[in-house]
Amino acid sequence: MDDSKTTPNINQDLIQLYDNMCEFNDYCSFLCDAVPGLFSEECDIDMHTVQGARRHFSQLKLQAETLKIDLRSIQQRACGRAG
Repeated sequence: MDDSKTTPNINQDLIQLYDNMCEFNDYCSFLCDAVPGLFSEECDIDMHTVQGARRHFSQLKLQAETLKIDLRSIQQRACGRAG
């Protein structure tokens, strides 16, 4: 395996993964700030809000899984294993 060909791709992939992780972290930070605010208010939470929260939580879970898979693939390539 020619390391000179794989190293730039791994470097680019790590940069992209870092950018994706920062964006994901922003979403998580928002969620962590917003949800307690919703539930600390003494008001009824309607079904639309609950459905929106569920959708957002599901999207965060999917994004976390995608980042995990991407990171694993980069790790395998960096270690010289097929992905």
